[in-house]
Amino acid sequence: MLTTPGETTGLPTVVAAVGLILPAVLDIAPVMVPVTAVCWVLLMVGAMITHGRLDE
Repeated sequence: MLTTPGETTGLPTVVAAVGLILPAVLDIAPVMVPVTAVCWVLLMVGAMITHGRLDE
C-alpha cells in the first residue's frame, strides 16, 4: 500500500514516463509524444512555481 508522499507522487511520474515512451515504441499516435512531453514540462513548471510560492 502507498503510504508516504514520496510513494504516492512517484507512481504518477512512472505512469507518465510509460505514457511518453510506449506510444513511440509501439508506433501508436507518435505525434502525441512531443505534445505530451510539452504538457508534462508545463505541468512541472507550474508545480515549481507553486512550491516556490509556498516556500516548500
